[in-house]
Amino acid sequence: MNESIGSALIERIDNSLLASMLAFGSIYYPPTDPYASADYRRWLCLHNPHGEALAVVVRNGDQLIAQAALIPVRLAIGAKDNRLGYFVVDVLTHPDYRKLRLFSRIIECAMSFVTERGALLLGHPNKAALPGWQRAGMDFQPDLRPAAVLPLLSSGRVLSARSDVLAIWPDLQGRMAATATSTPPEIERTVDYARWRYYDRPDKDYKVLVRLDAKGAPLTFSVATPWRHGLHLLVDWWANTHAALAAPFPAIALLPDGSRTVRNAIRMPTSRRIPFFVTDPLKRSHDCRCITLAASDF
Repeated sequence: MNESIGSALIERIDNSLLASMLAFGSIYYPPTDPYASADYRRWLCLHNPHGEALAVVVRNGDQLIAQAALIPVRLAIGAKDNRLGYFVVDVLTHPDYRKLRLFSRIIECAMSFVTERGALLLGHPNKAALPGWQRAGMDFQPDLRPAAVLPLLSSGRVLSARSDVLAIWPDLQGRMAATATSTPPEIERTVDYARWRYYDRPDKDYKVLVRLDAKGAPLTFSVATPWRHGLHLLVDWWANTHAALAAPFPAIALLPDGSRTVRNAIRMPTSRRIPFFVTDPLKRSHDCRCITLAASDF
């Protein structure tokens, strides 16, 4: 059975490969999971304005027996340096092919690919996968831990309608670029990216708020999605000069351990932690506290 098992390969995700990945994923994903939805997968893999999604695949003949999706995200590192990153999601190995190092082969192939491209590899591994990524020498950031974001009782003028937010987005993007430092990577949040990421997603609703200063210029923006127990999960944000974020609803943010990147956030007394790695084959160290869930809430 193992004689026809091929090498781990990088392939562009098209409709044909997407159908194979959906069929393979049905082994693990319940029907209600977004990864079981063809509409969600097409949105994630085929319409991303940051580039085409790729997959690491291993086959036994024509049958997929291991896979991982690489979702592109363009990163601005300070005002002058731009890098491409790939977020690893949907990592699966077939239960009938144990002890073949399929997971290790996926990691090795993905690292070889980003090394050749000069790109970064990013991921939030779950508990089962964490030891494998650690053994592979990934560069782990401080773990993400929950914090409560306090609502602002008086937050000035806040834009929330899609048309208003997208209309002011070029100004917002310019403000974000102007305040970028020389170290922390930020996602390149173009208008096309914002439209795709927060308005076109088929399975989830986001609340996008842009807070303005007294002169009508963008002061902060935040993106949250309904989570659980009446709370919202903050998945992306920016604040000019560390201003407090407009959050008219109870919200939770996952912030880097030991860091307070949201002014009106209070660390919650819980042991829950989410690992986060950003590995640069150029061996540069990055402070990625500005990325958190913004690139990985899929």
